[in-house]
Amino acid sequence: MQTHNLKLFSARALLRKWPQIKRHILMREAPHAILSWRYFLPMQNEMVKLHKKNFMNAWRKLPRIYWALIAIYSYTLWYLFFCWKHIYRAWKKHRAIVFEKQRIAPNRQLAHLVSLAVLHTIPPHFYYQYRLFRFPEKRWLDFVYTHELPHWHLMLSPNISPRSQHLMTNKLDFAAEMKRLGIPVVETAGVLSRGTKSRRELIFNRESKFIKPICGSRKQGCYQLQYLEKEDSYQLKGEDVNSLSDRTKILDFIEENMEKEPLLLQPLLTNHPALFKQSQCEALITIRLVTSLAGSEPEILSAVLEVPVRNECSRVNIYHIDELTGKLKRAECLLYDILAEENRRVNFESFQLPLWNEIRISAINSHKAFKDIQAIGWDLAITDRGVKLLEGNVNWGVSAHI
Repeated sequence: MQTHNLKLFSARALLRKWPQIKRHILMREAPHAILSWRYFLPMQNEMVKLHKKNFMNAWRKLPRIYWALIAIYSYTLWYLFFCWKHIYRAWKKHRAIVFEKQRIAPNRQLAHLVSLAVLHTIPPHFYYQYRLFRFPEKRWLDFVYTHELPHWHLMLSPNISPRSQHLMTNKLDFAAEMKRLGIPVVETAGVLSRGTKSRRELIFNRESKFIKPICGSRKQGCYQLQYLEKEDSYQLKGEDVNSLSDRTKILDFIEENMEKEPLLLQPLLTNHPALFKQSQCEALITIRLVTSLAGSEPEILSAVLEVPVRNECSRVNIYHIDELTGKLKRAECLLYDILAEENRRVNFESFQLPLWNEIRISAINSHKAFKDIQAIGWDLAITDRGVKLLEGNVNWGVSAHI
C-alpha cells in the first residue's frame, strides 16, 4: 500500500511539473549552461572557473543522475542540430550590417559563430548582441550570457531565504515591505483577482493606471490604461493588445487576464519634467540599476537608462550611467537595432540625471533588506513625484549592461 501511494505521489508530481519540464527542458533549444573546451585546461581565469562551476551545479536541486540525463539530452541536440540552425539564422540576419559597419568579412563572422556555438555552446546570436567581434576568443567567457542566467544567479546566491524569494516574486508584498522600510515605492491603487467586487469602479474611476501581474516578470502581461480627460474615455495598451477603447471590451480583456493570475493596479507614472523636456517621451523612462554585495554591504555594480522607442515600452534605447555622478555616458543599440538607431531623436549623452543621489540611496537601502542575495537588478523611475522603486529582480538580465 505504501509503495502504491509513493508511485501515485510521484506520478502526480510529474504531471504537475510537466508543463515546466516541457518548456524548460524538452522544448528548449539552447543548453542551460556553457560547456567550453577551456574547462579542461589548467590555469584558467576566474570567469572560466565560474562558468565551469555554473555548468557543474546546474539543476542543483535534482539528483545528479537527472542532471546527467538533462545534460546528455540538451547538449546532444545542440551539437547535432540546434547549434547549426542558430548559426545559420544569426549569420544570415546580421552578416551584412556587421560587414558594413565593422568591415568584418562574412566568412570570418561565420568562423567565429561556429567557434562560439561548437567550442563553447554559446548561442551564436550573442556574437552580435554582445558585439563579441570586439574581443579575442579568449575573452568570450568574460561575459555572462542571458540563456544561463537562472542557474548563474542561483550559483551566486545559493541560500536565498523563503522570505526573499516571496518578496522578489510577489510585487504586492514587496511594495508593502519596501514602504515599511521607508523606500519610495509606487502606491497600490487596487488588486484584481477572482471574486473581486466592483471591478468596474476600480478600473474606470477617471484615473490612468498601470496594470501588471502580482507575480509577473520582465514586463510580461503588463498594460497601460490611459484616461483621456477631454473625451472622458479610456485606452488600454500593451504588448499583446494594440489599443482598446470600448469599456466593455477593456473590462472583458482584463477579466480574461484575471482568470490566469491576480492583477495589481498602480497609478500610471509620468516622467520627471527634466527627462520629458530632454526626450519628449511620454512612456515611462526607467533605470535598471544593479547592486551587488561587497562583503556584507551592497554597492552599485552597473546602471543604465532605458528610453522607450516611439513611446513603445517593448523597444528601448540603452544609455549607460556613470554610477557615481549619474551622468549618461553612451548609447548602445543591441543587435544593431536599426529601428532604434533611426528613432534616436534626442542625444542623451552627457545628460545629468536628476535626483541621482536619491536613486543610489534607494537601491542600496533596498538591497540591505536582502543580504542573502548576491546581486539584484532594481527597476526605478524618476517621476514628477520624485524617485519611485518599481521592483527588484533576482534573475535580472545582463545584456543591457554590456
